[in-house]
Amino acid sequence: MPQSESIWENLSAIDCSKHVDKKGGFDYLAWTWAWAMVKDHYPLANYRLEPDVHYADGSMEVRVTVIIEDQEAIMWLPVLNFRNQAISNPNSFDINSARMRCLVKCCAVGFGLGHYIYAGESAPSAPVEETFTPAQLASFNMMVANGDGWAIKRFGKALKDANQQHIMDDLFNSAPKGQITALKSKVRELVQSANSELKTIVAALQEAIANNSGDSIEEIYNELDPENIDIVNAGMTEIEHIQMKKLTEEA
Repeated sequence: MPQSESIWENLSAIDCSKHVDKKGGFDYLAWTWAWAMVKDHYPLANYRLEPDVHYADGSMEVRVTVIIEDQEAIMWLPVLNFRNQAISNPNSFDINSARMRCLVKCCAVGFGLGHYIYAGESAPSAPVEETFTPAQLASFNMMVANGDGWAIKRFGKALKDANQQHIMDDLFNSAPKGQITALKSKVRELVQSANSELKTIVAALQEAIANNSGDSIEEIYNELDPENIDIVNAGMTEIEHIQMKKLTEEA
């Protein structure tokens, strides 16, 4: 496996939908296939049965640790019947079945194989065909790295004007698995910060209009980043533009 790819990235990308068993209305990933997939990708992978936990009501919990390369993950599971109810005084077959199910759960929750089954989600989607250019990707990454919400707004506006809004979604999906949500959250925060600044600027211009102060309007525009003037103008109404033009001409 390429060193740049994590275990989670590799195993979570596998579509397990053809190997899901259904018992009592619940979905289970066949343990024989699941462990075969792990071993196919990581031949040295191993697992360890941890001491069982016994409870006063006679029920029991099994625990399994999975070891892949230098990583370990432990998971636990009650010994359950087909209705997913805890069994009191389970027999050896019940215990063995629970251990195998726990093994699969550990592969899923700890390392990503079939994790979407436990989350109640659909299978991993096919890789998104990239519609953006390398230059757009580099620019987008630079804007995010620099924390420049205004630049992201300009970038998004340019895409919208070109009827290419979908490119922004494709750029989000270009992030490594497990980082897409974090990237969207960061971009959202940056844009919200820029929007807050924009509201402050628009409010200042509206106050200048109300005060018939063409000098204040000119001062506000002079302090703006020239690249952001179009965005600010888009936040003003047509009537406000007419009023600002008249006041600055009279100033």
